[in-house]
Amino acid sequence: NSSIVERHRAGLPAAGVAATDQRIGAESTLKFDSGFEREPKRVRIGDDIFLFGPRPARLGEEAGVAAFEGALANRALVDFFRLWQGLVRGERVPTRAQMTPQRLRRHLSWVGIVERTPADDDVRIRLMGTALTELLGREGRGKALRDLMPRANAAEMMTRIWQPFFTNAVPRLDIGTLGMLDRSHVRYRALHLPVADDGGRVRFSYFRAVTNLDKEGSFGAGAD
Repeated sequence: NSSIVERHRAGLPAAGVAATDQRIGAESTLKFDSGFEREPKRVRIGDDIFLFGPRPARLGEEAGVAAFEGALANRALVDFFRLWQGLVRGERVPTRAQMTPQRLRRHLSWVGIVERTPADDDVRIRLMGTALTELLGREGRGKALRDLMPRANAAEMMTRIWQPFFTNAVPRLDIGTLGMLDRSHVRYRALHLPVADDGGRVRFSYFRAVTNLDKEGSFGAGAD
């Protein structure tokens, strides 16, 4: 996907970082209970399920990683997760400079990048692979969450899904349909991985999606 390579080399659009940004490993009121360190923490919104995986420092613990990889239920997602996991150092997640198109080349058409906005009240799509764009049936790059779904849904997603993701810097698996985008026939799994800027702030999600329309392999059984 040459457009992703070119934009990565050019750098993402500059954006300020709010004072509320949390550095990796910082204390936060959005901490999860300790149980999710052993098994993925589950959040449900409507018919969609969101599973939060282990903290970066716990990725060396086989049981927690095995539980999360088992939930991925897809070879491509496991491979994408391990590419990111190999760059984790203690509580430090990879930086954008490390997540190069060359490293992700096997996945580029299904990869997207989401950035937390400076005001910390929304997220915005910065890049979308060609397969993702075709799936949505429209260009998503540059659009905020509230541009893609009803405002009430976007507010709940920010509070329950995106803020914990960025604050706790943990991988997240989304399982559901594109019903909120009027494409309920599309079932998907999307693995979101926290990525830091050069200053160590977790501002990005690099995500890889698979769908029931994907011809590349098994979609997976899903989670109850």
